[in-house]
Amino acid sequence: MKNTLFIEPKTLKNKINKSNVKILDATFFLPDSGLNAEEEYQKEHIPSSVFFDVNKIADPKNPLPHMIPSKDLFSDMMQNLGINNENEIIIYDNSPLLSSARAWFLLRYFGHKNILILKGGLKNWKKSGGETTVKKTIISKGNFLSKTEKKRFSCKFRGYDFYFK
Repeated sequence: MKNTLFIEPKTLKNKINKSNVKILDATFFLPDSGLNAEEEYQKEHIPSSVFFDVNKIADPKNPLPHMIPSKDLFSDMMQNLGINNENEIIIYDNSPLLSSARAWFLLRYFGHKNILILKGGLKNWKKSGGETTVKKTIISKGNFLSKTEKKRFSCKFRGYDFYFK
């Protein structure tokens, strides 16, 4: 796989029906926006995508919002979304907060490597002629297991190295 973070809508169109490709809608809105990300997903989403709830995929024991969950809890949550260890995961969002990066970060943190973000999100998908649906995606429980909680990791983007501790 190329060392990239993004996938173009045209490339996703060619992969969308492959059984090893899982698509996650990681849309998130601030509480005072008047929008509900899950309701927006139900109104329109990329076919076969499942909703990655940024609010719920977090540590429920921490009083602060969006704290990283435990390795075991994250594994359970990803399995419930139908994610398998061998999946290529494509993440998109439909919000001004670029919340797909949060989902990408969590998956990387817990050891998954084959992850891409849809360039331009849902807006670019539709602009490129991509179809949307209101149909609920049928989910079969996945086998995802977090490899380890990465306390440090790095990635390259546009020739720059980023290190997270």
